[in-house]
Amino acid sequence: MAVQSAPERTPDTSVLSALVSDTYSSTSKPSSLLHSVLTSPRSVTSDLLVCNSAYIQNARVIRARLAPWKQRVARNLLIEKFGAQASNLYETVLQDYDYETCSVAGGAAASYRLAQRAKLEAALSLGITNLFRKQLAILEQNSIKQLEKKLLQLRKADVLTKIGAKADAEAANARMAKEYDDKAAAIRAAAFSFDNKASDLEVPPLSLNKNAAGRELSSKLDEALSKFDSSPLAQLQDMKLMTKTTSRQAPIKKKQKGTEPSVDIGLSLVAMFRPDGYGNLQGYAGYNLGPHSITVGVQNDADSPEVMNQFGGVRPPFLRVQPKLNFDVEL
Repeated sequence: MAVQSAPERTPDTSVLSALVSDTYSSTSKPSSLLHSVLTSPRSVTSDLLVCNSAYIQNARVIRARLAPWKQRVARNLLIEKFGAQASNLYETVLQDYDYETCSVAGGAAASYRLAQRAKLEAALSLGITNLFRKQLAILEQNSIKQLEKKLLQLRKADVLTKIGAKADAEAANARMAKEYDDKAAAIRAAAFSFDNKASDLEVPPLSLNKNAAGRELSSKLDEALSKFDSSPLAQLQDMKLMTKTTSRQAPIKKKQKGTEPSVDIGLSLVAMFRPDGYGNLQGYAGYNLGPHSITVGVQNDADSPEVMNQFGGVRPPFLRVQPKLNFDVEL
């Protein structure tokens, strides 16, 4: 039966030859683990498998540790004690690999052992370096925001001081000197905060330090300070302060001028439509014109037992109008 069915299931010779050729070319490369295993003695083959097993195990450890760190940094959050944890991961993984493969050191598989170790070291270096740089960028943004927040507070206090202060040249010079000192202190505080937090990110085994980032931050803080007065944040705060101050001073100035007593009269009209229903539909609309206002509402609760009880067992009127007269007396 096998002999009879074989001709019907014989694969295409071109496809089969291509498959055999591809397989042979992939396994015949000197760098291929399968090529090394097939062409090496039994002892060397065992050493190669030991190195490969240690590599796979430690590569899994690297992925397991870096994955949650990447997720946290993606949410613009810092990793607590990143420098110490990253240094420990770097040293531990390489030490574990060296310990697990120390039996093959100096043998025929020594070159393969070093190649696999270099792969682990490259994966650690790339992952830790990317996380280090992204966290420095987050710290930089936080420091600039901290500076802008402090400058907004100083600007608000300065504007309020200028409004209530007298026109005195000496007092103006004193305010300018204090403003200069306060801004310098704000820059120092932002730089100190960055330097303090960046110290926890340094990874000595990979020579990752904060020095270059600290110098770059100093220039960016100076740039943020020079452009702050014309920034949208400062302009928006000035507008809010001016509006708030004007609204507060208007009644005071009006009283100081000694205005005469006045009476303002306003008419408010409230209308309510109550068609048939049980209160599952309601809506309101209003319109104001100076001191006068109109409010119209609709609620279909004419058949509701609660409403009928309020009106003595009868249905409420379809339309109810209630006018109000408002008097605003200023003495």
